[in-house]
Amino acid sequence: MHQLNELDASFLFLESESTPMHIGGIYTFDAGERQDRVTFDEFRLYLQKRLHLANFFRQKLMTLPLNLDRPYWVDDPDFDIDQHLEAVDLQGGGHADLMALAEEHLATTLPRTRPLWHVTWVDGFGDDDSLPEGGFALIVRVRPCRH
Repeated sequence: MHQLNELDASFLFLESESTPMHIGGIYTFDAGERQDRVTFDEFRLYLQKRLHLANFFRQKLMTLPLNLDRPYWVDDPDFDIDQHLEAVDLQGGGHADLMALAEEHLATTLPRTRPLWHVTWVDGFGDDDSLPEGGFALIVRVRPCRH
């Protein structure tokens, strides 16, 4: 159990449905040198095997009654990686479709009932020179904090 510092708690208290206070990014990956495409299942397994290296990704917030003090990070006994991962097929869409999807995801707050991160796996790119052929993208949202 680790208590949030004042700065991290202030970002949490300032968040609203119309003002998410997480950070996020869109990352594109070129997998053209691989013989087989990278699959969502491979990515999920890769993350699952490494989550133990950063406890934060398995911790959720615990608030005190009436918010009498700053919240704490506590281990989530019901942690389920599938609540934090999503796969989306752009079905031949291009850069504009990826940006529209990212805009929608990045504008959505993270549920406070579980660890504060989410990754959306995106593949199925069409013919678009700005996206890697055979590649994939990640839309990542995470609540920054100091542990």
